[in-house]
Amino acid sequence: MAQSVSDTYDEIKRKANDEDFKNNLSKSKTFSTFFKDAPVVIACIETKRTSAVTEFLKEKGLSYEEILLYRPDSSLLSMGAAVENMCLTATALGYGTCWMCAPIIAYKEFKKILKLSETDKIVSLLALGKPASDNTNQPPKKSLDEVLEIIE
Repeated sequence: MAQSVSDTYDEIKRKANDEDFKNNLSKSKTFSTFFKDAPVVIACIETKRTSAVTEFLKEKGLSYEEILLYRPDSSLLSMGAAVENMCLTATALGYGTCWMCAPIIAYKEFKKILKLSETDKIVSLLALGKPASDNTNQPPKKSLDEVLEIIE
């Protein structure tokens, strides 16, 4: 799977002309493939499902975008909660995790490797294992001010 991610980044890089973009892409590639060293990688897959309310709204002629106003993508929210619970449980058991979305850039190959159906959607990967003693290769974290806005 990591080789598929690496190959996809290389393919994109070959199409690019901007050197800054190419350099940033190389950094992204590094942080998108380190899961290859994890003893366990969990692929989080969304399978196609529907609900009675969604089907009713379709029958009434609402578009996909209109239905999303009534029914936000709740399966993704549920998957996010499940992944976070796996991360918290792993941490409580002394393991390290990394919840990764960037590797999904190779979703076409992942679908082949994992033998997924056409309608299955790869949402994220969760790398799991004993934490490395050297964490110096981690990307810089954003400050709280960059990711949080308090609305009064």
